[in-house]
Amino acid sequence: MPPAGTIRSFTSVNAMPDLDMMASVAGGNSGGLEQPTVRKGNIMTTDSSTIAGLDEQQSIRVTKTLTGVLADHVVLRMKLQNVHWNIFGPLFHSVHTMTEQRYLALTPSIDAIAERIRALGHPAPGRLGYLLKQSCLDEEGDGQLLDDLLDSCQQVVQQTRACCQTATALGDEITADMLIGIIGDHDEFIWQLRSLTA
Repeated sequence: MPPAGTIRSFTSVNAMPDLDMMASVAGGNSGGLEQPTVRKGNIMTTDSSTIAGLDEQQSIRVTKTLTGVLADHVVLRMKLQNVHWNIFGPLFHSVHTMTEQRYLALTPSIDAIAERIRALGHPAPGRLGYLLKQSCLDEEGDGQLLDDLLDSCQQVVQQTRACCQTATALGDEITADMLIGIIGDHDEFIWQLRSLTA
């Protein structure tokens, strides 16, 4: 591991580290994260500064919680697809249709969260194994498809609300505003799923 405060240089997106690999015990204003840099001509640019109004520590704190939210949404999308593919019985058509609409609707949210992480000056993690480790959701579930899906949606809302509160407390209104819209979409789906299965 390089000395504290050392900046690593990555020459491609594939070499880009995930957030946990960037963590280091560093002094000063590094906040425990090393900023990735990329040589001129590569896909990414140097991320040596943060967004106006947020200092480096604030950016790191928001990014860490936002990374968990990203992971939760990626895993939730897969769980929605699992229900979509494997549901059977009298509710098949309704659940099959509803889950397809929801997992398709999650894709822009996932993209917005990942792009917000980039805008905060950090790489957006894209490896499934890493995202599974960062998610609050259990990939397997308990075998009860709809109950597990409802529980997973509620956990994602809880984690997203916590991230929204962190962003608000740190003065990152842009992240908070984005998350409020995402939470509203979740709340509507949870209501529909509860109504369908009542």
